Amino acid sequence: MDGVNYTLTTTGTTGIDSTGTVTVDSDTNVSLGGQKISLTTDGGTLASGELDFTSSGNIDINANDTITIDGTTFNITTTANYLATVTGTYDVDATGAITMDSDASATLSGAGVNLLSDGAHTLTLTSAQDIDVNAATNFTLDTTDGSIALQASGAVNGDISLTAADNFVLNVTGTGDLDFGESTTLNVNGTGTLAVNTNDGAITIQSGGAVNGDLNLTAADALTL
Repeated sequence: MDGVNYTLTTTGTTGIDSTGTVTVDSDTNVSLGGQKISLTTDGGTLASGELDFTSSGNIDINANDTITIDGTTFNITTTANYLATVTGTYDVDATGAITMDSDASATLSGAGVNLLSDGAHTLTLTSAQDIDVNAATNFTLDTTDGSIALQASGAVNGDISLTAADNFVLNVTGTGDLDFGESTTLNVNGTGTLAVNTNDGAITIQSGGAVNGDLNLTAADALTL
């Protein structure tokens, strides 16, 4: 059927039923309009057919309301960049595991970043290399009802270093225990004072060992006992 313009107007239902391929081709635009547009493969699910959108340029989906995409498995594959721009809240809710994997770096940033673990589950940070925590102001490590353990394993590199550019304070309500396997040195540089005080208790300095159990008190100035 040839002609400059072709218009098909029906007052009822118009159906195109073909046992072969149906092709709509235009050198300009193709428009489908209606109160509702349904594109369905045979059987109504992608399990019995496949629905493909292929474009040599962009694919643009605009809606004045909600866009809903449902499926058993949802895959997004891009050979370039993937950008999700949201002016409201962006929420990922899964009953299973959520995995983010990158061959380069992964960055989480925002006005505030919260990592929460539901219930009694553990929040684990694991790295094949270093874990570096930098804060412009304070860094707080707190538990509501539990302990805090700092452990450095390794006979050679298992070191723990605590460095304070200002004050260093240890406050213990219960028992304080410092147990070292090798030598221990307490140095106070400058004209500072090393004070060991108890409000209502004893101070015990014990040097054990029949050979190396020596106790040396050396004062460059006065020594008062």
